[in-house]
Amino acid sequence: MPGGDCSLAAVNARDGAMTALRVFYAIVPSDEVIDDIGTLQWGPSGVRWTLPDQVHLTLRFLGAVPMRAVEALVSDTRPLAAAPCTLQLQGVGHAPPRGAAKVLWAGVRDEAPLHALRGALDKRLQAQGFGPTSERRRPHVTVGRVRRGDDAALADWLSGHGLYRSAPFAVRAVELWRSELRPEGSEFTRLGRMLLAAG
Repeated sequence: MPGGDCSLAAVNARDGAMTALRVFYAIVPSDEVIDDIGTLQWGPSGVRWTLPDQVHLTLRFLGAVPMRAVEALVSDTRPLAAAPCTLQLQGVGHAPPRGAAKVLWAGVRDEAPLHALRGALDKRLQAQGFGPTSERRRPHVTVGRVRRGDDAALADWLSGHGLYRSAPFAVRAVELWRSELRPEGSEFTRLGRMLLAAG
C-alpha cells in the first residue's frame, strides 16, 4: 500500500522473508501543502510526477538496514526529544544542479528547524548503533522525476515556479519509510512514526 501504513509482517507476506529493507526517516507536509504541490505538477512532458501519498521530505536516509534492526526502529515509539516546529516550502530547483535534470524539487525556506530535528534524530540513532551521517543534501520535496527531458520546457517550468511558496505547516512527528526500487521508479511505504516532544 504505497504511502500508507504497513506492518513488517505485511511486508514479509507480500515480498517473502526479507533480510534487509532500504529505509529512511521523513517529514510529511500537511494535506493542504500536498494539495498545493499539485499546482506545480504540470508543464513539461516526460516527467513522472510524485503522487500525493508519496510526498515527503527526507530527514535522514539509512540505506539497507537488517530486518531485525528495522523491527527495533519500528517498535521504538518513544517521542523524539525535539520541539515541534513549522516549515514552509519555497522555490523550486532540479538535481543534479549541473547537467541533465533528473529530479524536480521544491525547497525549504528556513532549514534551521530541520537541522535541530536531524541532530535529535542522529543522537537517537547513534544510541541504537547507527553511525553519524555525512549527508549534506539540500532539504527538498521531490515534485517529479524526469524520464526524458525537454530542456526548454524544463527551463520554463523552473522559471515559472521560481517564486513558489507554500503555506506554513506544522511538524509534530517524524516517520520511518521504506524505499523500494522499481523499474518505474522508487515507491515508498510508511512503517512507523515518532511524535516530537521538547525536553
